[in-house]
Amino acid sequence: MTRLDSPRLLLFGCWACVGLHPLTARADMPLFKDIEQTRSVGPQSEAVDLNGYQHVLHVVAGAADGDGTKARPFATIQGALDSIQQAGENNRFAVLVAAGDYPQSELHMKAHVDLWGGFDSQWHRDIRKSKTILDGQQSGRVIRGADNSRIDGFVITNGRSRLPGGAILCEHVSPVISNNTIHGNATAEPESFRRDMIHQTGTDGGAIAVLAGSNAEIRNNLICDNTTGIGNGGGIYVWNESKPKIIGNVICNNRTGLSGEAGKEGSRSSNGGGIAVSRDCHPEIIGNVIAMNTVADNSDAGGIYLEYDANAHIKGNWIVGNFGQDDGGGMYVMKNSEPVVEYNVFAGNRNTTDGSGGIRLSKEGRMRASHNLFAANPSTVDLVDGWMILQNNTFVDSVTYAIVYENRREHLMPSRIEGNIFAGETKMIFLLKPSGPRAPQFSMNYIPGPGADQTGLFIDDSIKGTIAGRTYDPNRHITMIRAGGADLAIDLDGRVINVGGQWSVVESSSAGRVNVWGRISDSADSFLIQGTYRLSRNSPTNGLGAYAAN
Repeated sequence: MTRLDSPRLLLFGCWACVGLHPLTARADMPLFKDIEQTRSVGPQSEAVDLNGYQHVLHVVAGAADGDGTKARPFATIQGALDSIQQAGENNRFAVLVAAGDYPQSELHMKAHVDLWGGFDSQWHRDIRKSKTILDGQQSGRVIRGADNSRIDGFVITNGRSRLPGGAILCEHVSPVISNNTIHGNATAEPESFRRDMIHQTGTDGGAIAVLAGSNAEIRNNLICDNTTGIGNGGGIYVWNESKPKIIGNVICNNRTGLSGEAGKEGSRSSNGGGIAVSRDCHPEIIGNVIAMNTVADNSDAGGIYLEYDANAHIKGNWIVGNFGQDDGGGMYVMKNSEPVVEYNVFAGNRNTTDGSGGIRLSKEGRMRASHNLFAANPSTVDLVDGWMILQNNTFVDSVTYAIVYENRREHLMPSRIEGNIFAGETKMIFLLKPSGPRAPQFSMNYIPGPGADQTGLFIDDSIKGTIAGRTYDPNRHITMIRAGGADLAIDLDGRVINVGGQWSVVESSSAGRVNVWGRISDSADSFLIQGTYRLSRNSPTNGLGAYAAN
């Protein structure tokens, strides 16, 4: 047993628990394919069933303004919406919008009216080839949502607001926001902002703000390269008794706190580079790629930030390569929030101090986490004055420690850590004040002793290759890497990839090329596609870890 430098820290005793767990292995199924929603992320060209509408209007940019028929389309979306006076549950309208540029700010959607983009001149739909662009021209928010409405298949860009939601605001309303590319939007630092004070209200939701009882559905969008000046939620901000469904999106390269002063303490008011949730909310965050999001302004949680009774269901996501300037590279949970966190992949997340790179829980933050894969994070789960259940997770190659634990709150029940695998370069577990009723309860975990032979625990399906060149597509938010020295003509969709100091997720692959979600700018000349850490046939850990059956 290694003796630690600090006399206040003790390393929990190491043991191996083999063949005793009642659960059976799921070694034949990669974790990321365990949930149907994770098979297809990002925008899709869905067919529009016009039989569900009583009225269909058409819009063509630059047309002579008409009556909305194919022969005489409206020239603007606003003109089409203004013409609709009696939409209702039994009188629904579809507005079909042809490809083109539509300068647009403060567009107010209408109840029982759906907006569909991505049509060519013959009214065939392909949202990738026929881009329908709503351009806010930096003159305000682009869209305000409405109940019983949908916006689908648009590029929504250049929104800029000093109020929440740089691109879209959903306040007291619950639209469907699907299959859009939402990029290059921003919220500005509030006027008269006090930089000498911390934890203030900023201007939240660089792309989307979901506020005040909204149950919006945000599905299969690209939400990338959005920012806040000072404010939470570079991609999405959720607040005040809202219950949105956030499913199948790619949320990457968003950033908070752009106007925070470099090198200064910061106001710590710009948390959640990807998603921030606050004040008695219950979002479903399922099957998303949440990658390479960052925070500035000395703030927390590059990936997902949860505070004040934010009881999210976080399932089947890739939470990869996010950066928290203070705490929680991947996720931060605090102030009585208690998410259920299951079947996710956390990899390559970090923060400034290489401390709580994976997940940070503090200030009575709580968590129930099962069947997650944690790979190559710094201190992977860092808990101070909180509570958690960790059941059937796999911890591999933590940079410092798999778990750092300190609970000084006597009213919190002991945490339970059971059925997990700790392996690789992991330095296992540090406990501050490990004795007494507040100490965590360990059972049925695999923790190899010092110098233990760990070969044969996992199937080695990692892939290394060299980089012959790369090209970034800013419209699809994909980095295309030309590769050498690796066989990529296999199904690698959803695998975690490391390029130098950056981590992301494979979008697709083919012979000699791998496409990666987000902007890979690291100049490294090689890459590593991480293994899935499925258990080998003869692994002594079968029945434990992320791939164990429920």
